[in-house]
Amino acid sequence: MKNFLRNISYTLIMLALATGLAFLFFHFGQDNTANIAFVYILALILIARWTTGYLYGILSSLFCVVFINGCFTYPFFEINFTMSGYPVTFVCMLIITITTSAMTTKLTRQDEMIAENAAMAVVYSGEAGLALEYNDKLAFSVPEEGSNMWIDCWLIPKRARHTENAEKFLNFLCRKDIAMQNFDYVYYATPNVKVKEALDPELQENSTIFPPPEILENCEVLKSLDDEATMKYNLYWKEIKSAD
Repeated sequence: MKNFLRNISYTLIMLALATGLAFLFFHFGQDNTANIAFVYILALILIARWTTGYLYGILSSLFCVVFINGCFTYPFFEINFTMSGYPVTFVCMLIITITTSAMTTKLTRQDEMIAENAAMAVVYSGEAGLALEYNDKLAFSVPEEGSNMWIDCWLIPKRARHTENAEKFLNFLCRKDIAMQNFDYVYYATPNVKVKEALDPELQENSTIFPPPEILENCEVLKSLDDEATMKYNLYWKEIKSAD
């Protein structure tokens, strides 16, 4: 409940501030629609960054588009859903909101752990490895029962028309110097043997980034389930979340 109140309060405050600035721009000229849209986009980015989940950002996107359409677009203070640019504006704002939420959700979990504002978080091993670099009081563990094994992959579509160029690009990524830059940037385990061999011994033995075989043997790659199994998973997950 506390988190809900914080999220809704922050959302309402940001929308109120954006609307106040929008009316200020509108007061100085009715041709300030672009500036008004920018103000609302900035508000959406901040809402997506500092609230949890996607709901507040999506609802705010809808509010912003309706308000821009109804108050700050000719014929002014009149809702007109038949305008040609209306769907495009809504889709663009929605994309901005969802993208920002997706990018910052991961960062928020990591930052909260580094700042010791959270006692526990489910994170990718790469995020955990980076968090440990900033705070040596943290620890990362894989459940004894096992966990999921994930792999980020590049692929060439079966019907690709420029397979030669695609193969050259993949070869470029597999070069030792390029793969090393990639590892330094993402800080995730690398499948490139030459890169791993060139790392400091301490990094090679880092079990957070490079889990030992006994841990990996107890993990499995998650597979897509059929509709019936997915419904069961959703049902059980709701029961877990609603339990006291």
